[in-house]
Amino acid sequence: MIPNLIKLNGKTIGRLIAIQAFYQWKGFAKDVDPLTLWHKLHNLYQAGDLWEEEKMISKIKVNKTFSQNLLQWAIANATKYANLLENYQNKKHARALPDLLYAILVIALTELEYYPEAPDKAIINEYTNIASEMMCEDASVGFVNSILQRAAGERPYGG
Repeated sequence: MIPNLIKLNGKTIGRLIAIQAFYQWKGFAKDVDPLTLWHKLHNLYQAGDLWEEEKMISKIKVNKTFSQNLLQWAIANATKYANLLENYQNKKHARALPDLLYAILVIALTELEYYPEAPDKAIINEYTNIASEMMCEDASVGFVNSILQRAAGERPYGG
């Protein structure tokens, strides 16, 4: 999947790898070291032979430290983010989140928390664009936007 709305750079690809590694870890690979998952995904992106149109991705240097930190911090705080997402949802209309949507939100919440110097708007735009590319439902984009707007409003040092 080549992101159409996303400006591809090392951080963006790092975000995509962190989301996919978290998704795999949460879904079916909790017994696998998360960084092992991260490295396997990174290698796939860097190989450039997954999909013909993604060969250009292999030329972009992934911000490894940023991406690996997002993944590790997301996993370390998974319970906290699960509770936060539950609280952010309207109790009347609370729903079980699809795993991929959950992974996008957890990585986004992690970035909001651990990178307070980053502008809220930039982080929110990045993850709504990622959700738009990765999710089938248009409603997911609005949901991501509303959750991240609320989280950003509660950041003590938001940008």
